[in-house]
Parts: sequence; C-alpha cells; structure tokens
Amino acid sequence: MTGTPRAGERRRPLVSGNWKMHHDHVEALHTVRDLGLRLDPADVAGLPPVVVPTLYVWSTGDLSLGRRAAESTAEWVAGRYQFEVLAGSHWVPEQAGDELHRLLLAHLQSA
Repeated sequence: MTGTPRAGERRRPLVSGNWKMHHDHVEALHTVRDLGLRLDPADVAGLPPVVVPTLYVWSTGDLSLGRRAAESTAEWVAGRYQFEVLAGSHWVPEQAGDELHRLLLAHLQSA
C-alpha cells in the first residue's frame, strides 16, 4: 500500500530504530531520490551561486549524503560559508541538538 490509505485500511508502519516511517513517507523519499537522479548538469548550469551566509551541518554517519557531496556544496556558495561536521547519523537535530543549536545561534548572530 502506498499513498493515502483507502477507507477502512490502516497504514503499515516500517520500523527502524525507535521511529516509524509509513509507506507514503517511503514513497516521498523515493520521489526525491528519483528527481536527483534525473537532474542534468545543464539544468543548473545557469543558476547563480548562493550569496547569503550559509551554514552546512553534516554528520559523519549520514547515509543519505556522503562527505564528498556535502563538501562540494561549497562550490555553489559565493557568500560566507561554514561547513561543520558532527558525529552521528542523518538525524542531527535528534542526536546532537545542543551542538546544532549552538552552531545555528552563532551563525544567525554573525549574519
């Protein structure tokens, strides 16, 4: 079952660790992934670089985005850029909330 459940149907959760993901969430993730796979470099060739101050927080255990991809984001930023690496998985706010909060406050105060 994907998408919105029909009348009388219940969503079947997928359980991973201590959180649940419903099938429609998985479908949404696959859609986002598929869009990324369909991007052609020509689609973004004419876009200007980001000029606002940018903070990128990446975690060492992020299986969704590898380090090389995270670090290469800097190539698209012409403004002030700060790249921070935290230990943990993709779920930085849940696993390193205090450190993320500190980084965000410092970034926003310096902007």
